[in-house]
Amino acid sequence: MYPVRLSSTAVKVLAQDNTLTIQVGANDGETIDIDLKQINSQTLGLDTLNVQKAYDVSATDAMDPKSFTDGY
Repeated sequence: MYPVRLSSTAVKVLAQDNTLTIQVGANDGETIDIDLKQINSQTLGLDTLNVQKAYDVSATDAMDPKSFTDGY
């Protein structure tokens, strides 16, 4: 656990599993730790994504557009 400098693009912050410690109080030790996990194409499952592959969309459930507005 160590303080992390935020990158303007956040690329370095999410390049590996890390803990971000933020000072929240006036006294030493008054901190909040945020557990950050590595984010990249592999951890998101995009490393095997093939956008040129044909998919059978008839086998997928269609989303009801009304579900976006219900309850709002």
